[in-house]
Amino acid sequence: MNNPFDYTPDTLCLNTKQTLFDYLDSKTEWQEELKNGKMFGVMIVEDESGNRFSICAFSGTLAGYNYHPFFVPPVFDMLNKDGYFRKQEAVISNINSDILLLECNAEYVQIQKEYYNFLKQSNLIIEREREIYRQSKINRDLLRGSKECSDDISHKLERESQYQKAQIKRALAKHKAESEIFVNKIKVFTSKIELLKEKRAILSAELQNWIFSNFLFLNANGKERSLLDIFSKTVFKLPPAGAGECAAPKLFQYAYNNRLKPISMAEFWYGKSPKTEMRIHGHFYPSCKGKCEPILNHMLEGLDISLNPNYYESNDINYSTQLHIVWEDRYLMVISKPAGMLSVPGKSDKSSVYSVIQERCNIETPYLVHRLDMDTSGLLVIAKSIDIYKALQKQFINREVKKRYRAILDGVIDKKSGQISLNMCADIYDRPKQMVVMEGGKEAITNYKVIEEIELNVGEKLKSCTVIDFYPITGRTHQLRVHSAHQLGLNCSILGDPLYGKRADRMYLHAIEIIFNHPVTQKTVELVLAPQF
Repeated sequence: MNNPFDYTPDTLCLNTKQTLFDYLDSKTEWQEELKNGKMFGVMIVEDESGNRFSICAFSGTLAGYNYHPFFVPPVFDMLNKDGYFRKQEAVISNINSDILLLECNAEYVQIQKEYYNFLKQSNLIIEREREIYRQSKINRDLLRGSKECSDDISHKLERESQYQKAQIKRALAKHKAESEIFVNKIKVFTSKIELLKEKRAILSAELQNWIFSNFLFLNANGKERSLLDIFSKTVFKLPPAGAGECAAPKLFQYAYNNRLKPISMAEFWYGKSPKTEMRIHGHFYPSCKGKCEPILNHMLEGLDISLNPNYYESNDINYSTQLHIVWEDRYLMVISKPAGMLSVPGKSDKSSVYSVIQERCNIETPYLVHRLDMDTSGLLVIAKSIDIYKALQKQFINREVKKRYRAILDGVIDKKSGQISLNMCADIYDRPKQMVVMEGGKEAITNYKVIEEIELNVGEKLKSCTVIDFYPITGRTHQLRVHSAHQLGLNCSILGDPLYGKRADRMYLHAIEIIFNHPVTQKTVELVLAPQF
């Protein structure tokens, strides 16, 4: 069985995907929903007699229902019209209606309006009294300091001051008293609204727990676990919304319930890309990490899961022979990182720039001033001491370091140069992927310039591709990859990008040039390293 998180679709899955694609294209009544995008899955299974056939699934619901011909059923059908979920959903819906009625009540709306007008007018009166006091005090102070200020005038000024202070206090007291009248009238409604909201929250939490408890997942060993149990061992503790409703868990559950052996599977996107993610119509994608990985880790138990040879063959590469030093002095070095090599040690025992430099150069602590993605090749700066590291880091933080990346895009773009500005943040439910989030994301800016258009053999086909140079202004994780692939960026992924595009023999992204100021000599260091593609 192929690994749902890292696979290349086999021929049977490709054929089934095309059959499903044709079927979806024929469903005219679904096109309005489908054009907004949805993930579908296909699985090849084998029955006890050795016969093989395919099954299909969709993520979430389709046309408002869980059941459709051609597709496997949900793991748990909470949408049964006579079921507990529908009944409790109706109760919560009625509470929402009651809240809305109270919030739109004519008397409540009128009181709020009157209270707003009162506050506006009352605050003006108070501010006017305070301004009178401020201006009068200036005049009083001037008069008290003059020769004309007699004892009688001084007493008169004091009485004026006391009167004006009293006026302010009277205005504040009136404001407070009348405010309380309005607040008490408003509380008649808000207290009812808050009680309803509390009741809604309790019922919603109870219903959510009921759903999680009834989502029961099998594995190949016949062991069953609930959604609550599965996610209790994760950092999330509770399942995220939609967990268990993706295509992959549905396919495995149907196979186990019907004594079918999963042989291979694949998931693909149909429709346009969401605004935050990078999805391409017809492309295959791995199962997501946040919602599906905990579930599938359980469901895959008892299956013989194979590794993808195209992806894992690089594990056996001796990177220490490929990594070479481009420039070095007693303070720092700049190395050429091969594609497929980690910058720093990860969870596996795979070689990293850190471990290779540490061993080969006998440096106790190599300080990597910046990082390159595992799939990216090119120039990487390493400091030999903490002081040099901090000085170089400061240049990166202040955007004084100039970097240029060379890439090949999986297609052709219209605009030959420009700037991309798309704010980004991590996708907490599908790490290490990043998302485009304009409100709340971190600023990410990239300048680019097209070098040329070329013809390349991609797979078995000749394809038009674009050679491009990127000049990142900021340095966000996966910035160039996201800015390339996203529909609001170049809408054309980097060739071979396994996360945001289509996997190939490698990802065609290379750190070709770097320019920085040497922290000790104060001379400009400018290095260029041509890519091996």
